[in-house]
This record gives sequence, C-alpha cells and structure tokens, in this order.
Amino acid sequence: MGRRGPWSRPDRRPWPCPGTCRAQPPPGVRSRRSRPLWWRIPEDALPIIVVSNRGPLSFSKGPDGLQARRGAGGLVSSLGPLAREADALWVAAAISEADREAAAKGVLDEEGFRIRLLAIDPDQYRMAYDVVSNGTLWFVHHGLYDLPRRPRLDRRWREAWAAYRDMNHAFARVIIEEAPEGAIVLVQDYHLALVGTWLAQDRPDLRAVHFTHIPFCEPGALRVLPVEVAEELLVGMSSHSSCGFHARRWATNFEDCCTSVLGMKPSTFVSPMTPDPDDIGRVAASDDCAAEVEALDEALGDRKLIVRVDRIELSKNLLRGFLAYDDLLRTHPEWRGRVVFAALIYPSREGLPEYLSYRQEVESLARHVNRTWA
Repeated sequence: MGRRGPWSRPDRRPWPCPGTCRAQPPPGVRSRRSRPLWWRIPEDALPIIVVSNRGPLSFSKGPDGLQARRGAGGLVSSLGPLAREADALWVAAAISEADREAAAKGVLDEEGFRIRLLAIDPDQYRMAYDVVSNGTLWFVHHGLYDLPRRPRLDRRWREAWAAYRDMNHAFARVIIEEAPEGAIVLVQDYHLALVGTWLAQDRPDLRAVHFTHIPFCEPGALRVLPVEVAEELLVGMSSHSSCGFHARRWATNFEDCCTSVLGMKPSTFVSPMTPDPDDIGRVAASDDCAAEVEALDEALGDRKLIVRVDRIELSKNLLRGFLAYDDLLRTHPEWRGRVVFAALIYPSREGLPEYLSYRQEVESLARHVNRTWA
C-alpha cells in the first residue's frame, strides 16, 4: 500500500497528529475560542505530512554552503508549531536555485523542521504560480477581475493550466510513493487544489485534508473559468477527505459550487487559524520587546500611532487606507501633528503587471499624503 518514507528514523518517536478524520475536523476547531491544533496531539496518533507551495524555510548560499532561514507568511507562523511538535514532514516546492540545491539532498532537518523540497522546472513553476495560482485563481476567488477585459484564457493560459496540473501531480507522486500507510496529509491552499485527485485514486488509505487560506468564490464568479477547468478544480479539492476554510461563508460557497457544477456536496469544516499565542506571549514579555516599546514611546512623545503591515496586494485596500488617512487630517484639523501613520508595506508578486501598477499607485499616493501633511 505505502511504505515508510526515507525520512523515517528509528530514534524518532512516532509522528503524532491532531485528531483529523475522514469527514470531520479535529475536535474543537469550530470554536473561535479553541486552542490551536498542536495542543491536541495524542501520543499514539498517526504520521502527519504538511504539503504547501512554500515551505517553512528558504535557503541561500553562504561562505559555508547552504544556509536556511525561516520563511515569511502566516502559514509558517500558524502551522510551524504543529509541524515541530508533531515531528511532521513538510513537503514544499524548491523556489530558488539554492532551494533546488537543497532539494537534491533529500529530506532536510533544519531549524526544527523536517523538509522535503521538490525541484520543479523553473518555467513550469512560474506558469503554475504566476499565471494560474496568482494570476487566475486568486483573482477569481477575491472578485478582482476587470471582467470586460480579463481573464484572457488563450493558448498560453491553457499551457499554464497544464503546468499547474503537472506541478500538483508532482506533489502527489511524492506523497503516493513515500507516505506511511494511513498517514494524515494536510494539503495547503489554492496552489495545490488538484493533489487530492491522485491521492484518492492511488492512496485511499491516506487521510488527506485540503485547507484553503483565502476566500472561495460563489458559483456565479466561478463561471469565468472554462467548465472543464472548474470541474477539474472542484473534483481535485472534493477528492480530499474534507476541505477546510477560515469562514463559514467561504465553505458554503465551495459547497454551492460543487453542488452546481458536480451535483454533489463535499465534506467541509471551518477553522480560524492563528499564530501560536505562547510564541507571541514570549516575544511580548522579552527584554528586546520592552526596549523597542520604550524607544517607540520616546520617538512618538504624546502623538498617537496608527500601524498597518501589508503586502502590496490588490485585496488589502491600501489605496483606500491612505485616502482615509488623508481625509481624516483634512476634515479633522485637530489631529494634524498629533498622529503618525506608519505603513510597513513590502512588494509582492512583481511578476504580475497588475501588481507592479498597483505598487506605483500606492507609492504615488503615499508621497502625496506625506507632501501634504508631513
């Protein structure tokens, strides 16, 4: 059926995992007040494999060879404690040249994580990631398309969809060939929506769950995709034992899409996801944090502080945020000189022209606000 993968070591205790089962989420995940999943790890639980586009670590070349550093993003913050506590294997794509060099070494044990990187052809990865995942699925699910003009589903796009399918199949092959029998497989997000198709066919013993960390669109919005693409997408997701979402509305949208397109209702669950509160508490109580707070208080004096931290992302309302701040100072002169707006913004998805254009708009508006009120 399956074999214990090459990452298994006799000195490791059995891989624990949360109590995920075929049709239901782990106990308690429906409650917003419940503790994170890694608080419920039974000692006799099954092996667990986390599968995502980006891994918990990225690699670079240094004078002493490959160097690992922790990756950015909410997924690592949320699932990292689970992966470390559960002694899980994390399967992810090799994105940089250094990542691909690391992938050739097999399973890596770095920074408390056990990682298996997949060396996918760079051109294939770019088409799957830029054109389909971020250039199509992200726009569909967030309702961001300028429909009179986009999407353009031409021959190039069809080639990109084939690359997306191939990348998903590459992930599935690794899991099919190497996962221990009966393992829990936690597939993450819209980049890997098709993995469940092959897992259901070739490894029905696995308990595979797909979790989507973004909204899921209503059936009407999904119709922008070709029918066969929408079917393949929904079949891939619903082939998992269950599909998870952060909000009930998004889970309901997915159910409605499956009912409309496939004539079936999939198993779903809802689970908000947060960083480990203990990690946050430790940082907040540290001497370094206290020193930074003191320095910030000194710099601010009696002024108020507004902070936002965002990627330059079309769905983050950056432009309207700056316009709202501009309107605050314009209509409430008593706040001029008494409030500081610190926008910690970093570039994102610069391979897409929409994001480059949006970055230029954001930077131009920020300069305008500073010229007017700074």
